[in-house]
Formats: sequence, C-alpha cells, structure tokens
Amino acid sequence: MRRLRLLVLPLVLASACTPAAAPPAPTTESPTAIPSSEPPTGTPTSDPAVAPLIKPLVSSWRPSDTTVIAIQVARKVGAPDAHTLVAVPATAGPATPLIANLPDPGTWDIRRDGSALVVAVNIALAPSRLATWDLRTGAQRWITPEDGVAAMSPRWSSDGAFVYFGRVGGSARAADLGLFSVRADGSDLRRILDLPAGKVGFPEFVSDQGVLFWRRVNVGTEGATLEALDLASGRPRSVGPCLDVRSWRPTQPRALLQTAVCAVGPQLLGLMLWNDVSGTLTPLTDPSTELSLGADWDPTGTQIVASLRGRSGTEPPALVTMAASGAARTRLQGTENARDPLWLRAGIAYISSLVTRACAECLDFGPPYEIRLIAPDGGAPKTLYRSEDEIVGIRFVRP
Repeated sequence: MRRLRLLVLPLVLASACTPAAAPPAPTTESPTAIPSSEPPTGTPTSDPAVAPLIKPLVSSWRPSDTTVIAIQVARKVGAPDAHTLVAVPATAGPATPLIANLPDPGTWDIRRDGSALVVAVNIALAPSRLATWDLRTGAQRWITPEDGVAAMSPRWSSDGAFVYFGRVGGSARAADLGLFSVRADGSDLRRILDLPAGKVGFPEFVSDQGVLFWRRVNVGTEGATLEALDLASGRPRSVGPCLDVRSWRPTQPRALLQTAVCAVGPQLLGLMLWNDVSGTLTPLTDPSTELSLGADWDPTGTQIVASLRGRSGTEPPALVTMAASGAARTRLQGTENARDPLWLRAGIAYISSLVTRACAECLDFGPPYEIRLIAPDGGAPKTLYRSEDEIVGIRFVRP
C-alpha cells in the first residue's frame, strides 16, 4: 500500500522508526465537530507575492453540504509528486477541482468548514513560510514571517481561528524552534511548546476538545513518537512510536489510532483506542492476523468502521463495522478493495481501487480509483467520483 511522505528537509529528519506521513485525521462528523463558516477575523486582503506560488483551479468555492475532499496525484518519473484537491459532494452534484501542484499532504491543511487552505510554501532555496488561500474570496496571503526559520506541517484549530505548526532550522536560535501557533490573519505568533535540543515537532491533528497531536522527531538520528498536548492546560503526553491518529470522539477513550508503517520492519497495521487522560492503550485488532487500512468513528462516536484484510492470504481489504470494543463485527458486502473510510451522516465514504498485487505482506493499487458511498447497514455502493490518477487520501469538510 502506498503511503504519504513527510516533506524532506536538509536536516535529514527521516529515520528508520519514523512512520510514513498520512493525511491529517478527520474529526468525526458530529453536530459539534465543524465550526461556523464565518471567517474568524474578517475578509483578508491578498498579497501579490503569494499568487505565483499557489495555483488554485477556481476563483472561489463554498461547500453547500458535507463534501469529500479527494487528494489525488499524477506520478511522473523523475519529478516530485504534485497533488490536486478535488471537492466531491457526499450527496449529489459534480466534482470540483480546487487546487493543483500542492506538495506532500503533510505540508498543508484545509479548514474544516472548507473556507480556507493553509500551506507551507518553499521559495527557491529559502525556508518555507505559511500562506493561506481563502476559498470564499480567492484572497492569498502570508501568515508567517520570512525570518530564516522553516514553518512546517500546519494544522488548523478546530474552530478555524488558529494554525498550529512546527518551526525547524539548523542554525536557528532555540527560542525560534518548537511548536507554534498563529492566528488566521497572521497575528499573534507565539511558541506553545519548546523542545529539547535535537528534537523537532510536526503537528498532525487538533481535536475538537483542544488536544494537539504531533510527531516528535530526532534530528539526524532514528526515532519518531506521536505526542499529545492539551492546549488549555499545557499538559504534554507521549502516546507512542509508529502511530497515526485516525479519528476522535468526545468520550473516553477518545482517540482511534492505527499503528503506522515504520521505515523498517513488517507492516503491523492494527487499531487501538487511547485514553488521553489515563494514557491507556486498548488494542481493537490483532495486527499479526489482520491489517487495518484506515478507520473512523461513526457520527455518534459509538461505532467504528474499518478497512481490514487478513494476513494469511491474498484476499482484498473490505469494510467492517464494529462496536467501540471491537466486537459485534459486520462485514459490508460489495466493499472489496476499500480503504480509508470516513463515516459521514450521508453514509460511509471510502476509496476503492483495483488491487494489482496482493500477498501476506504487500498490497499494491492501480487505476481506476473511485470514491464510493455505502449505507452503514449495507446495500449497493454508489460511486461519487472516478479518476485514473491515484487517490492517496480523503477527508471531509462541512459548512
């Protein structure tokens, strides 16, 4: 299975235990999960210096209902991957390509109401800066300074008022490094967590309850750990190595995690729950017997949908619904080759593609790639979108 990569810096941050980067985890589509679409700081003005660096395919766009955002890439030999975002209505309507030539999904994030995109932009050989594109007005602007320190891995706060990001620089002062926040209009830049020497941080996901998940990486050595920071109290917690956040619900244990693919070792892709107060990790699946290719809470946070496949044979993955304990499993017929499910109010959206090679330790996909929707109690899946280019991930936005 192809995974997504962190943007590689001259510092050589990757390691033998660093999990490959995945798109930011979607928040469960509950009534409180998505903030108002009103801009938190008014309509921004455009900076002409940003326009040549961000390539929108539309002058403006607003979602009218829950919309799946497809992350697709056309791979070319000898060229870096360039990603395109395509908005696919979860109910009905044509797909809308939004922006092209985006870098790795670890370097950008879309606000949960679909109103703005933040991206870490490289300018020639200079360190990256954060820029935003307001999808409602088309305005583009910088929100971090050009000060010789790279701004990396931006993530919107759940209310869309702030962006959290990491600052990295080989020769920068310690006071300029760590985890930072900045308002959506570029004001109130501040450090929220300093890091020990030789460590850098990459935000991954911000929950509705104000928990920031981030990766702690050792510079130039092996090691990467998923960490959590309570933004209200400042309380840090270490979750563990080689883990991805897949989904979040408001009751404990709140975090649905998937063990990630490290640079070395077998693909032990299992699901577990994490209680961010007690620190307890509870396995839901046994990665020695089955592999997980994505999972999500249902909108009420009481059930889970997961893409699972057995390790002993070559059967394709399929969607399975289960209780929060991992019991009471139901396989959804007709979802063979499904992965990365999102449990929306309209149904369960997922990526479907042709499996070109399958073995106990391998799973390769090929075109065509589709985004499909199926009812939680089963039935015939509906194709929402089809592409010959690879769809490497999906998430959703809702106004």
